[in-house]
Amino acid sequence: MTPASSQSSPINRSQQKRRAILDAALLEFEAGGFEATSMDQIAARANVSKRTVYNHFGSKEELFETIRGELFGQMARMDCAYDSSKSLSEQLAAIGTQQVELLCSDAFLTFARISIPLSLRSKELAKSTYTEFQASNKAIRGWIGAATDDGRLSVDDASFAVRQFVGLLKAGILWPQLIGGQPTPSKSAKSRVVAATVSMFLNQYAVKP
Repeated sequence: MTPASSQSSPINRSQQKRRAILDAALLEFEAGGFEATSMDQIAARANVSKRTVYNHFGSKEELFETIRGELFGQMARMDCAYDSSKSLSEQLAAIGTQQVELLCSDAFLTFARISIPLSLRSKELAKSTYTEFQASNKAIRGWIGAATDDGRLSVDDASFAVRQFVGLLKAGILWPQLIGGQPTPSKSAKSRVVAATVSMFLNQYAVKP
């Protein structure tokens, strides 16, 4: 008999099913498109009943919003603590590397392939996705604010500066994969993009000695 301590609790089993449903939904949305995907298909891929899917999520829209929230939540939890004893370039490189790894992840790329066409058809969805993405960059915005308060950066609009920083990373990492059909960049290619982004950002905003 399996020891009681090693058996999955009802809560854990529920969490496992919820995770399976989210993973299945992401794959089904990518394979057939959001609008064409049914809850039955998601249930079949997750190997759960349709009722179980509805016990966790009331609609496809709720599934999409949950997937989006999880991905952007990872960005919001990035380690961007400012350290006055370290160089700006070293700290920004570490931040940029974290962002690049998220942009290159299978989950983010799949989500982007799903959300872009949906956003083109729905202004409301486009606005909510954009707003949530900008909010997810609060950790980077906080770092920029701290470096500015420390007198090492000269930034009047931290939100705009964040969009520039992340935009440069996307231009070198994300869009070539999504639009250009390019493979996942190598480690050295990622490093070059991060280094160039950091250099351009600091040339614009770093306070000269």
